[in-house]
Amino acid sequence: MPKPVVLISSCKRDQENGANEAVRKTWGTSRKLPYFFFVGDGAVALHRDEVHLNVPDDYLSLTFKTKESIAWAVRQGFTHIFRAFTDTHLDLGRLAASEFAQHDYFGNGAGLQAAGFHFAHGGPGYWLGPRGINIVLDSPIRKETIETDKYEDKWVGRVMYAVGMIPWDDKRFSMGWSYGKDEPAVLEHNETISEHLSSSQGQYFPDWMYSAHARRFGMPYSSEYRRRKGCNCKHCRAKEDEL
Repeated sequence: MPKPVVLISSCKRDQENGANEAVRKTWGTSRKLPYFFFVGDGAVALHRDEVHLNVPDDYLSLTFKTKESIAWAVRQGFTHIFRAFTDTHLDLGRLAASEFAQHDYFGNGAGLQAAGFHFAHGGPGYWLGPRGINIVLDSPIRKETIETDKYEDKWVGRVMYAVGMIPWDDKRFSMGWSYGKDEPAVLEHNETISEHLSSSQGQYFPDWMYSAHARRFGMPYSSEYRRRKGCNCKHCRAKEDEL
């Protein structure tokens, strides 16, 4: 019987700026799947849903946090892992109903051309099944000699590609407007499972999570969010209002 879990890379900054709390108060209110935040050296687990790992807490060390968080999840008995970030907007019900048990590596393959090999982008999150988990745990991180290993999603893609595994590409895991993309948000009227909210690396404000969640349920949300995210669809224009 599959035992899935959502693992969220966090850090001391995200604890302090409200990014973790924004998740808890929005899509994290659902109990469809368990989730945990992971912080590294220099941070302390402050809540029951936070786990401290003995790894660096900076962005270019996220590969180590990914690998160690997966090892932690395996020790807890979880069999299928969804990797996400504090700027990943999720519908946990849709995520729980996705075909994760049918694939060992499952997500948005937006990173194909960027890296020269297939990988599932980490922004909207990706699933790992038992075989994918074992490949990750058995693979070394070589970020000193391999540039792509500095980025956790590219490292996962590289080690998967090395054994002939490519991600099952599913655009229900949406890049949103990040990195020049224009993919659907998580909305009531569509089937999108997740959405990357950052516009680019380091460009994210926790208030965006509250607005994205409000928009998901057709409630008023900040017009500042719409301006920042550049959305001009009829659904957003109809709902635009100040919180």
